[in-house]
Amino acid sequence: MNCNSIISILRISLATAILLLSASLSTLAFADCPDKPVTCDFGAIGTQGTCWKASKLTCHDCGPKHCPGAPPTSYSQMPYKTDFACVVKIVLAKQPDGCSNPAKDPASLMYKQFFKPACDEHDICYRNNIGVTKGACDAQFKRNMDAMCIGYYHGVMNTAQKASCMSASITYHTTLAIAPQAKEAFTQDQNWTKANCAR
Repeated sequence: MNCNSIISILRISLATAILLLSASLSTLAFADCPDKPVTCDFGAIGTQGTCWKASKLTCHDCGPKHCPGAPPTSYSQMPYKTDFACVVKIVLAKQPDGCSNPAKDPASLMYKQFFKPACDEHDICYRNNIGVTKGACDAQFKRNMDAMCIGYYHGVMNTAQKASCMSASITYHTTLAIAPQAKEAFTQDQNWTKANCAR
């Protein structure tokens, strides 16, 4: 057997070995490509699928990003609602104005936007003219915020986010209970309803 024949056999053997190794690595790595965590709206954690890319011998993003879902965006999606004749007039008059939290830190700004549907529903409740109390409206507000936290931040990966959200809910509710401005707002809102809505 001459040198050229030996070199040809070695080349074929080496090419075969590389193909087998590549196929083996491809199968092994494909099974080992885990989903990776990704950031979703309002700090929630979701997952991104990954697939094996044999040409680069690495995993890469593939498929859609999976987030917990969409949180409510309107007061009408709240599980606890105030339903009375003047609601439409209040909404058309642009009386619900979201959350009044004046803090500017990133967490406060995020929850101010996240809790907006619950805040709008709370504004509507304050303007309810069928004998509701401030305490009842504040308690309903807390239930709506808690429902938003539990409904959006679900799964083990969002445990810390849910705890943070529930803590923000407590802060918002406690502030309403003790702030003199909240009592004044309730009185003003009741007066607005008396002036603008028929009983």
